[in-house]
Amino acid sequence: MSESGLDDWVLTDPVPGVARRVAAIRLGNPAASLPPRPAAAMRILLSFALKRPVDDLLASPDCFEQLDAMAVLTNAALGRPAEEAARLAILQWRKETERDPNETPLTAGIVHDVASQRTALQLAAFIRECRREPETGLAEQTLRVFAGAGSGRTNLDKALLYFTLRDDGCEGEAAELLTLTLREMGERAQGLAHHGPEELHDLVGALHHLSPSQRILEDWITEAMKDPLDLAATVNLVANLLAGVPRGAESLAEYVGATWDHHDLVQVCGLLVGRAPQACETLRAILASRSDFKFLAEIIIEWHKSPTLSKSTKNLIAAVVERGADRGAGPRPKGEIDRIHANLTTFGAPAECLRMLRVAAAVHIEGRSGEQMAELLQCVDNRRERRITARMIGERLADRVLRSRTAADKALFVDYIKALHDRGEAESAYWPLRELPDPMGADQALDGAATVIGEIASSLYAVHLDEAGFNLLERCLENEQWVTPRDVADVVVRLRESGMPAGARHDLLSATVGRWSEVLRRGQAVAELRARGFDDDAEAVILSLH
Repeated sequence: MSESGLDDWVLTDPVPGVARRVAAIRLGNPAASLPPRPAAAMRILLSFALKRPVDDLLASPDCFEQLDAMAVLTNAALGRPAEEAARLAILQWRKETERDPNETPLTAGIVHDVASQRTALQLAAFIRECRREPETGLAEQTLRVFAGAGSGRTNLDKALLYFTLRDDGCEGEAAELLTLTLREMGERAQGLAHHGPEELHDLVGALHHLSPSQRILEDWITEAMKDPLDLAATVNLVANLLAGVPRGAESLAEYVGATWDHHDLVQVCGLLVGRAPQACETLRAILASRSDFKFLAEIIIEWHKSPTLSKSTKNLIAAVVERGADRGAGPRPKGEIDRIHANLTTFGAPAECLRMLRVAAAVHIEGRSGEQMAELLQCVDNRRERRITARMIGERLADRVLRSRTAADKALFVDYIKALHDRGEAESAYWPLRELPDPMGADQALDGAATVIGEIASSLYAVHLDEAGFNLLERCLENEQWVTPRDVADVVVRLRESGMPAGARHDLLSATVGRWSEVLRRGQAVAELRARGFDDDAEAVILSLH
């Protein structure tokens, strides 16, 4: 029989007759010299599935052997137009539920095959047709299978289906798909180490790739956070999404850091600090840039209470002082620090938090004037704490001056010393004057440091801070280990141009360079001074020896 003839009877014979002939073809007939033809039987089943009316397909489970009936329904579900596949699933569901509402295995098979193998566009059409019969629950069932771990679908598939459903007017189903996908992934992420599942990151990237400008995850999270029963699961899911900083997650971090309340932020940061510390720092920087002083006080308090975060309260407060992610705008001024401090007091913050805020504001010298630095230092109430803070500022300021050597940083040093003296904080001024001439280590770029110190001392004399200038120079020139004879002459050049009296300059040289223990270096310093024409200064060094 020709293939054409074979097609004819497949399309026209009653269903029981087709089932019998399929069985016969599969078995063969040795008496008639007809071998078994299992592949031909499968082709017949395919032709039957694609070309017979749907009613005939529904009759196949009653006529064909079970596996053949399943093959017919599978081929129809995958090969017919999506709308026809949906009608088949609906009618099969009705047929099975008439017998037993709790047993619909063939319908489940159709749904599984469609969800696992058809394209996103075809699947959207299948779901759209099924939702016309809501009592069947087939649309929801298809989404559950598609979003499940066993479907084998990629996250790009899921993102494609999400946008296709939305475009087809199935917003509810699209939202349900995203919820099922994220929840299922979140459950599997429990207990995984540090970075969370890669599939979560891939989903973020897929959504971002298909629609870079839409806030898909942010909108979903906004709704999910409204349900207190799902709050912990949602926070955990967001932590996993942020853990690997995937492509497209930057906007999610900005959304979370800028909109969540202090309770939820502490929860998610508490999860991130163990899984992905860098992601925790990123989120901390974003939340620290917020302008709501009440929120900033509340999160500092809540952060400090957290067993997993309390050790990093100091880092959070430092981020708040520098505006976190908006640090380019400069540190918070004293007025804002005062507002945060007032809110901390109102909400009963531990004294340690209040102290850390004042210290963090004082030691952050970037972007501040000397007057502002002195003012913030004076806000540190405890005398011992202020002394420690003043030393920290002195170390940072000295390091900055020696590394940059810019006119602005030298002027900042002088302005800070003057502001401290104007406020009666001479004790605090001791520390930068001590730290600047005592650089620690070779990486401080000692070459030429004495000249920088000479310039600063000259400026101190210019604003009538003679004692401060003298003390700075004295500590500098005593360091014969790194101050060279050329450095001595360079310093004298600056001092001769300054308002420092000659007698004071000679006393300084006599008390410092004149007492160097190494005779050769001392003689070299005298020679360098004479070569520059500074005979009176050279004599001051020599006279100190007698």
